[in-house]
Amino acid sequence: AILGAVVGPHGKVVAFDPNTRTSGLFHENISLAGVSDRVELREKAASDKKGKATLRVPLNWVGQATIQDRDFGSKPSFDLKVDTVTLESELASFPRIDFLKVDVEGLEYRVLLGLGDMLEQRRLNVLCFAWDRGLLGEDLESFQGLLRQWNTSYDAQFHWILADGTLQNVPLDMLFETSSYPHVLMTHCWSS
Repeated sequence: AILGAVVGPHGKVVAFDPNTRTSGLFHENISLAGVSDRVELREKAASDKKGKATLRVPLNWVGQATIQDRDFGSKPSFDLKVDTVTLESELASFPRIDFLKVDVEGLEYRVLLGLGDMLEQRRLNVLCFAWDRGLLGEDLESFQGLLRQWNTSYDAQFHWILADGTLQNVPLDMLFETSSYPHVLMTHCWSS
């Protein structure tokens, strides 16, 4: 709802959340904020390929829902069958994406692979993602490699968004040594 207000009446916000059990709350929030005309929910999971997956949702914290094969231990959870899509195909009708926020509980690498050639085509201006070494699991080294490639190929620069909203440049090696950080911003030469 906040981004819907920020983009104004001529902007568009597309949100992806495959948890159909929380979509009513989403629609209520955007309606109360008066931004239903510019905010769209797609009840699909962004990933690196189109298909089907199981969304595992812990009952007491739906924000930790993931299509990653994860055991929540003693936390009660339920499973939902969901569709997976790539952002490249889902956002094909948009010539440019000004801002993309990705926070998918450890599947950031898979979602960013699903961007395809959007960076090469200069269709993505600013990317914000969550960094969590533990949640990335077996994708950690591949994700590090992808970020290094973007740093080299597109002059991507990385920043931490601090609590006061300011940006602090962060070298990739320092980011990679950090166990987790909720908001990493990536900019590149054509987004400034």
